[in-house]
Amino acid sequence: MIFFNDLSDIQFDGPSAVTIGKFDGLHRGHMKLLEAIKKKGEGCRRILLRISPDSAPSILDGEEFASLAGSMGIDMIVNCPFTEQLRMMTPETFIREILVGKLHASFVCVGEDFRFGRNREGDASLLKKVCEGLGIGTGIVEKVCCRGSKISSSAVRDALREGKMELVCELLGRPYCVTGTVVHGDHIGTGLGMPTINVLPAPDKLLPPYGVYYSKIRSEGETMNGITNVGVRPTVDGSQCRTETYLYDVSEDLYGHPARIQLLHFVRPEMKFSSLEELKTQAAHDMAEGREYFLEQGIMGCKPAAGGNGPDVPGGCRGGELL
Repeated sequence: MIFFNDLSDIQFDGPSAVTIGKFDGLHRGHMKLLEAIKKKGEGCRRILLRISPDSAPSILDGEEFASLAGSMGIDMIVNCPFTEQLRMMTPETFIREILVGKLHASFVCVGEDFRFGRNREGDASLLKKVCEGLGIGTGIVEKVCCRGSKISSSAVRDALREGKMELVCELLGRPYCVTGTVVHGDHIGTGLGMPTINVLPAPDKLLPPYGVYYSKIRSEGETMNGITNVGVRPTVDGSQCRTETYLYDVSEDLYGHPARIQLLHFVRPEMKFSSLEELKTQAAHDMAEGREYFLEQGIMGCKPAAGGNGPDVPGGCRGGELL
């Protein structure tokens, strides 16, 4: 994967297949664009031209975005700042100077509602007309629908803010994830018999409501069932936001290893308890309910508890504090 953060830095030869947009979240509609240039771009460099989104928190952090785009066959990501020069550029100039002059496009694919150029004067029809006159192939992709409505980044954000993780999964085409490296904490959970792993979200990561979620965790080539708290641990110290996950029936030491936390279902809001003992009691209840959830869903990897469902059940994963 090659990255450019400025159009002036780009230097390469040969034709390319280009798709253009903000691509906030890489939802199912975006993935259709990536699939289109993957199919049409045989023998071409596959480029994702990302008009830099605003400073709002992102559904995908930078590493997550690059990893997912790369898995779809993208060769190059160009982050294009929305400068005054770009804002005032006519649609025709954008095509000739950027798509042809900089990116050597032989095929361009956009969504049916794509707008570009000065005052948003350009649309998909104009793009197709100008590109065809220059001998450039085009693809116009229809919007993808979910539950009777068109999928959009705004819809993903709204569902995420409301903790509707099943809907978020439908819109994205995959579970919502938080990724990062497992870091050390103060080991309070280990002392309570419920060790967890801690992953710090990227600072610009858009998070669902603080609370407890049933989750799947991918690390070191393994997928594990878990229960995750997203928040600031108000009972303990109200500190930096983190995801803190108890892993069922797992004992590996994951400190320092990358982990992907998939948030599947919202259980309850984050709460401040009067004592660690009260927190421990609630966490034990949440863990027991989580086992039932995974068994009812037919999700493999979570065995029925032996000798009870409380925090003294063998399992858990070294690497954190508590839920």
